[in-house]
Amino acid sequence: MSDNASYVKFGWRRPGDAVANTGGRSTREEALRIAKEADAVIFVGGLSHMQDIEGRDRKDLQLPDGQDALIDDLLQVAPEMVVCLISGSAVEMPWSPRSKSIVWTSYAGMEGGKALAEVLFGTVNPSEILLSLTVTNHGALAGQEVVQLYLEGRSPEHPSQMLELRGFEKVSLKPGEHKLVRFRLTPQELAHYSRSQREWATHSEELRVRVGTSSEALPLSLSIQLPQALLL
Repeated sequence: MSDNASYVKFGWRRPGDAVANTGGRSTREEALRIAKEADAVIFVGGLSHMQDIEGRDRKDLQLPDGQDALIDDLLQVAPEMVVCLISGSAVEMPWSPRSKSIVWTSYAGMEGGKALAEVLFGTVNPSEILLSLTVTNHGALAGQEVVQLYLEGRSPEHPSQMLELRGFEKVSLKPGEHKLVRFRLTPQELAHYSRSQREWATHSEELRVRVGTSSEALPLSLSIQLPQALLL
């Protein structure tokens, strides 16, 4: 790398450690100083495989190395701060009532940082659609039913209407009993794999969600509008 090249160096220090070339300020003090001047603040912390490890229990559910105190202090000076936590198990979040944005990523692998950045900057939409319905047994005997959810739509590769199973749930009901059944549809479940584009793509700008007991008995339906480019 030439002397004129620009680069960014990433590292890690504990919140209480001193930072070089800052007049003896700790990382906590330096972080607060920078946060006060920043337009936006993103905190990325959590656990590592030093804590999330098989064969050894954690003594508590606190974030290690004073992270809770640091997050609390940062929220004082940057109340809009986004808190991103990396962990494979539960953690306490005593500061959560004051945090407006919390993102949990688990251990997302080598592309996890890129994926997180795409979510935070709006390149992708991680949202999902929640559909719910109530199933009632109107008969005199107990029974079971498999509730099935299908998507109906078109694509350039399939100009005719396609009906694709996207979820099902088996429920057991006593006479007169009713239960709430929920389905979740992620962006990828609203799409199909395009062999010509070699990527996931939406069927069309409008999809119909259909629910019933088989592909030939779908009495419930709902139309949903999709953006022109659903990013996956």
